Amino acid sequence: MKKPTRGFTLVELLLALAITSILVILLVNVVAAALSVWEQGRNQIDTYASARQVLGRIADEIKGATASPTPLQVEFSENLTSLGTFQAGTSENVFFVAPYPNSRSGDLCVLAYRHNNGTHTLERGFVDSQTAWTGAPKYQASGYANLQWRTVASGVLEFEVLSYSQQDLDSIASPSPRPDWSSLSGGSTMIGNTPRQVVIRIKIIDDRTLVKLAGLSAGNATYDRLVNRAAQEFTASVTLPPPH
Repeated sequence: MKKPTRGFTLVELLLALAITSILVILLVNVVAAALSVWEQGRNQIDTYASARQVLGRIADEIKGATASPTPLQVEFSENLTSLGTFQAGTSENVFFVAPYPNSRSGDLCVLAYRHNNGTHTLERGFVDSQTAWTGAPKYQASGYANLQWRTVASGVLEFEVLSYSQQDLDSIASPSPRPDWSSLSGGSTMIGNTPRQVVIRIKIIDDRTLVKLAGLSAGNATYDRLVNRAAQEFTASVTLPPPH
């Protein structure tokens, strides 16, 4: 006589289901952690590429900055109210004049950069050589109230420009970026004088984190957590030639 086949009891089925559920949960957590690390690494690479591109552009343009005293003043200035609101150390602006890359040598264009703290964007103002010549006063920020601004970088949380004259370089031991940027006012206007060294700093996040910050403000726990996780700081130093 054939013995009856023994099946699984309800307890055994429940136990197997519980073990399977635990294994699935552990696997999901491992995959989620791996995806999070991968996404964080990708975001850091994107942030680095964006930051180096914009810093390189600003540095290349500032290298050609020129200035001269009276009777025809040419201005190099930081933190001008005419360029919009700013907060020294975190949200600044800069105005300068540089040669215009075209077939006619000697032409000068007007350039400016400013940080829009509300939209977390870095904006560039530009006036071509022909239009710049019609400004009044020429080659000074007050003569170009209607600069056309264009966003050149998004996700910029802070933007700072520090200018050092030759006297600054001679009198301070290290004119490089300092640990506590927030303690520096950075507010200098040098009409007629070109700085000898300019240090540019930006604090930037990737586009994905920027989307998550929409509707949040500094001081909010979620905002601060996202910024602390994703924000990166980059600096560039530009040495300008001494005046002839």
